[in-house]
Amino acid sequence: EDKGCKNAIVCQSDKSCCGRNTAVSFDVSKNPPLLTYGNGDVLNKKARVSIFTLKCDEHQDHDLKMNGEKPQGNYLFTLTSKYACVVKPPPPPATTQAPPPPVHTTPAPAPPPTAAPTIYHHKEDSQVSVGTILDISMLMVLITYLVAGTSFMYFRRGERGKDALPNIAFWMALPGLIKEGALFAVEKVRSLRGGSRGGYDAL
Repeated sequence: EDKGCKNAIVCQSDKSCCGRNTAVSFDVSKNPPLLTYGNGDVLNKKARVSIFTLKCDEHQDHDLKMNGEKPQGNYLFTLTSKYACVVKPPPPPATTQAPPPPVHTTPAPAPPPTAAPTIYHHKEDSQVSVGTILDISMLMVLITYLVAGTSFMYFRRGERGKDALPNIAFWMALPGLIKEGALFAVEKVRSLRGGSRGGYDAL
């Protein structure tokens, strides 16, 4: 155990230690920074402490002043020295870098000229024939008839399925009517070619 002025940084004339180098702290958050030595001899149930305020002076080797005891057992000092100054790191050495050598490029030879392509224009007849117009018109009429008639039967009369088609009875009977008309025409031609006088068989 340290007693008296053993390992003491500051020691009073009565051999009382006011701070030891075994309990040192450095506070750089203060400006100027503080250097504290604690664990001194007990005074009024409290260990003595010595606090040094470090001041920078590049023209002063060292100058130590006692600022008093505030409060009791805390001994305040001011140390002014060039060793308390912040050492700035030397600037990095300037480096000179030689510029890169120039790059010589040889332009690629131009491609040989090519003959312009010959464009053949085919003259087309842009006029629409009358038959095409009639076919398109009949198709549009048929589509309009089916759409309008089906909508009417479906929404106004409530018909469903094939009954929703307009004039469904006529369209279903149409193949039979065409067949009967064709047979009538064939029989008529046959009667004319055979010289028949009428449509009744001889008795």
